[in-house]
Amino acid sequence: LQLGFVLITANYGYSQDGSLDASFGTGGKVVTSINSGADIAYAVALQNDGKIVVAGMTTNAATGKDFACLRYNTDGTLDTSFGTNGIVTNDVQIGSDDEAYSMVIQNDGKIILAGYSDDGSNKNAALIRLNVDGSLDTSFGTSGKVLTDFMTNRADEIKTVKIHSLTGNIVVGGTSAQTSTNSRAIIARYTPAGILDTAF
Repeated sequence: LQLGFVLITANYGYSQDGSLDASFGTGGKVVTSINSGADIAYAVALQNDGKIVVAGMTTNAATGKDFACLRYNTDGTLDTSFGTNGIVTNDVQIGSDDEAYSMVIQNDGKIILAGYSDDGSNKNAALIRLNVDGSLDTSFGTSGKVLTDFMTNRADEIKTVKIHSLTGNIVVGGTSAQTSTNSRAIIARYTPAGILDTAF
């Protein structure tokens, strides 16, 4: 099964009738295939310059599920100045299954992706931060990545991420699950450098 990232934009001209904007992509739609496996988009955000950033996951035959982040120009074409031809993928741990469910763009243009990383024995909450060009921001966490075990022997995921507008602190919400019927809501705060804020 091969799926692709899908972007659709509507026409918000004078009519505001919701029809597809034919000037965007092909007939108002963009489909991007990253690898031969499934690609899924979970989050989208707009930069101040109007470029479109999409986050989710891609399936790689060698590394399994990986974080994926793509940046598009305002017309729906991939922005080739970002990552490799507009696409960034990241295997958060070697051979782990990783999915990015949420994303936020900082005021300086850096991009934080949030989700989980599962190495086969433990599923941890995961954050990575990308520079404006799509490279890992090595000043964040450990070489650009943060893994958090919210609760021992539970599967931890971040579902949403926000940045506090005054402090720059990173606030996340997610779950810590023991079974399909035993799960706890999690809220956590990190410093702008990606350090878990123990004062919270």
